[in-house]
Order: sequence, then C-alpha cells, then structure tokens
Amino acid sequence: MGSAGPRAGMLPRDGENTRHAEQDVELCQVWEITRFGKTDSGGNEVWAALPAPASPLEVHVARAAVLAVEGEGAVLPVWYSSRSRRPPYVTWLLHPPHGDPFQILTYMDGAVKAEETPLQGRASFVHAVAASRNLSVLINGTREADSGQYVCTVNVPGEAAGRNVAVVNLTVLVPPGTPACRLLGSPGVGRDVTLSCAARHGKPLPAYRWQRAPPAPRRFFPPAHVFVVGLALPWG
Repeated sequence: MGSAGPRAGMLPRDGENTRHAEQDVELCQVWEITRFGKTDSGGNEVWAALPAPASPLEVHVARAAVLAVEGEGAVLPVWYSSRSRRPPYVTWLLHPPHGDPFQILTYMDGAVKAEETPLQGRASFVHAVAASRNLSVLINGTREADSGQYVCTVNVPGEAAGRNVAVVNLTVLVPPGTPACRLLGSPGVGRDVTLSCAARHGKPLPAYRWQRAPPAPRRFFPPAHVFVVGLALPWG
C-alpha cells in the first residue's frame, strides 16, 4: 500500500490470516478498512483501505480529584492517545495554593528528570514512559505541602495537539493530633468556668463534641468495730 490513493483488494482467505494480520497492525495505524458490502464474480467480498483522518493528540485523566492521607502514597492518573509512534515530551508542574508554580518532573529525549523541589526523590512515573503511554505519577510519603493543582503537558513532534494538558487536584488530609484540654477559672458552686480543647494539627480542621459523663458512683459503708479486750476500735 505504497500509494496515497484508495486501493481495492480481496478479503484474506483462512490460510492467509496470519500473514495479513501482521500487515493489518501496520495498516490500521494509518489506514481505515472500508467494506463495500459487495462481492465480485467469485463471491468474495470487496474491501478497500482508505487514508484515515488525522487524530489529534489527546491527554486523558482518570480522576481529576485525588485524596491522600499524609504519609501515604498518591497516584495522579494520566495517559495520552496518539497515532504517532514518536516519543513524547512530558512535563509535570505543581501549582501550590500559595506561591508560584514549579516543575517537578520531565520526560524528554528518552530521559526522566526530577527537578530539585521538595518532591524530589518522592515523585516518579508509575510506568516506563518509553514503553507505555501511561504518564501517571506516584508521590510517596505525601505531606500537607504537596496539596495543589498538578498539570501534565504532553507534546509529540509533528502531531497536532487537540487537548494536550491534564489537570489533577491533590488534597493531602492530615489526621488530627491528640487534643489538649484546659480548664479556665476556679470551679465552685455558682462560679463560671471555661473548658477548652484544641489540636495543633489536622486537615480539614477537626470538629469537637463535648459530652458530660455521669458521675462515678460512690459507696459509703458504716464504720466497722473490732472488739479487742473489751475495747471498741473504729475502722474505716
């Protein structure tokens, strides 16, 4: 199929399936097979391979919002589709809630580079980019400061970009610490006191609920007497 125009042919017979299957893999990269629904004089179905329309580069996101608990790992799921077999240029950036965006990972010319950021050594591609179109990133040992908007940009040389940017929002939850409780004021009948309870850490901010426990039951026993040599000694 060296020519650019349509080419008609015959459907492969059973004995030719293996040979034609190998050709179809390459064929489907550039061509679309069209069946006309007609047969020739020999009863064989007529088909044609026509040039397929160009498919632009598309970047996809499995989950646009990812939650992680501090200290655990988080995966930012992104992949791309393209008809080209050329390696992509990939960049991952973090837009923190406060501050300027910065680049954390790149894939260019077959090499992965981790930028010198607080994520260096903790952020990496889940799969080998050269062997897969999965561009997901794994962040180990997440921290509260890792929260933000992660932007993945993909470019393939010679390929028209349709939607080449993906955005994933990561929120790192922080378990609340042990609360510290205080009593303000002098307890006494008719006096006002203030009870406070707060934890230094927690995201989202922890909510507190006060509950009054019933008073502990107390038992009172009458004094016991032991008679020794006619003397009564109280106990208790």
